[in-house]
Amino acid sequence: MATFNYSSSVFVYGAELQGRGEPTQKDIIVGSVMFVLALAAVFLGSVNLAIIWKMSIFHNAFGWFWASRTTVEVINNFLHVVYSAPMTILQPKNIPIPLATTVFVLCYFCAFYGPQLYEYAFIKCAPNMERNYSIVGTIINRTCWVLCCVTIGTDISTAIRIVYIRKVVRFASHSDDFKRDTRFFLQTIVQNFTMIIATTMIVVANNEYNLEDEAIRLFGFFTLIVTQVNNGITLLVFNPEVRRHLCGYQVFPFSVTSVSYSTKTARTNSAPKAVQEIIL
Repeated sequence: MATFNYSSSVFVYGAELQGRGEPTQKDIIVGSVMFVLALAAVFLGSVNLAIIWKMSIFHNAFGWFWASRTTVEVINNFLHVVYSAPMTILQPKNIPIPLATTVFVLCYFCAFYGPQLYEYAFIKCAPNMERNYSIVGTIINRTCWVLCCVTIGTDISTAIRIVYIRKVVRFASHSDDFKRDTRFFLQTIVQNFTMIIATTMIVVANNEYNLEDEAIRLFGFFTLIVTQVNNGITLLVFNPEVRRHLCGYQVFPFSVTSVSYSTKTARTNSAPKAVQEIIL
């Protein structure tokens, strides 16, 4: 820990990572909400990873992409569960600075990002700094917001195309491939909806520490975790193969069956011989 004296005021480096010693009601509420959301994200993300590993239909480029993103989200939210949320609720004042800094950096290293450099993440080194936000962070946040807006535009064009196929090309709308693509589209549009809200709040707050914008910053932070929870839910909701797998059904490339031994025996006893051979 290093102390500096600027303009007759004592500045403690890393003080923003320390608690106040006495948690307030707001600290307990914010920390509890963070813990519940992060724990849900960890659980759903772990279920997603298990599904991707177990089901062969996800052993492709889509599955690799989903697994890589989910892994980062699980590690990030796990750190919120074991560190950020408890520290927010308890507000301890004796947190070792190296530990707090390590947790902060580790969250971003999971995403192959180097926040330990000053030009990538803002580090307040004096009490009279002219700004309290990272310029590079501002550019990155706004770039992400533009990309989210572009995805919303592509979603709208895709929705128009789906409506055209359903109304004009009626034969194609009944194919299994079209129904699958429609499910994937609904899955992505639900994810993009929460993501555009999160990025908008992050851009508005701009990572500046301002008590007047505290509600906006908290809303943006929680919406980001909700987006990660939503990512875990969408894989379960929009994929019937996944739901059947979770319910104990066996998923095959072309059909989905779940036949117990007793049901199979009763069926073979009453079926013709040719049918018995097919079933067996």
